[in-house]
Amino acid sequence: PGVLRIAEESTAFPRVSGEPPPPYSPPDAGLGFDLKWNMGWMHDTLGYLRRAPEHRAWHHHDLTFPSTYAFAERFVRLCGPARFDCRLADDIESTLWEKWAFLATLAGITTLMRASVGAIVATTDGEGLTRRLYAECLATAAAHGKGVAEAGQQKALAMLTEPGSAFAASMLRDLQAGHRTEHDHVLGDLVRRAGNAGVDAPLLRAAFAQMQVRERERAH
Repeated sequence: PGVLRIAEESTAFPRVSGEPPPPYSPPDAGLGFDLKWNMGWMHDTLGYLRRAPEHRAWHHHDLTFPSTYAFAERFVRLCGPARFDCRLADDIESTLWEKWAFLATLAGITTLMRASVGAIVATTDGEGLTRRLYAECLATAAAHGKGVAEAGQQKALAMLTEPGSAFAASMLRDLQAGHRTEHDHVLGDLVRRAGNAGVDAPLLRAAFAQMQVRERERAH
């Protein structure tokens, strides 16, 4: 009580400020420190102060950038009791591409078929078409230097091809309710990126095209 334990840690070692591991604790238990010295902040601040005063106005971001990650680890800890998966991503851009490939496949196949995952995979070619659409999304991610790891692919495919699943994209629900959808952001942007990268994506293009048709019908 009344004592702060501060780790001088200059690497990206995770969970430095997590709870200390009790006996037989899970492998993701923390090291038990209250705070972690922000070496990046020290480096950026000293670099800012080394600049001539008349040049600092163009480098204020050196002082504010560390705040974008300084509390990330503790925030993840606070989310622990919540009922959702929360983790500190080592590469947020790759994580976003992984989620985008999954969401585009889910939105594309469920709106194209107007059905849930379970209803789609129950058909003769449903699972094969879903896998092909996902492969197109993965190829687009890889073409932009953000290949999805095998573990992420298997997790996504398990959800996209689960027999009897009532899972469907929110885009399908919005479509059936006659609401506007985010098809241009989720599908259209990926279609354009696939085209720019020379990726053949006929199913992705078909999914986007049919959403464009429905949007024009809704508008009139």
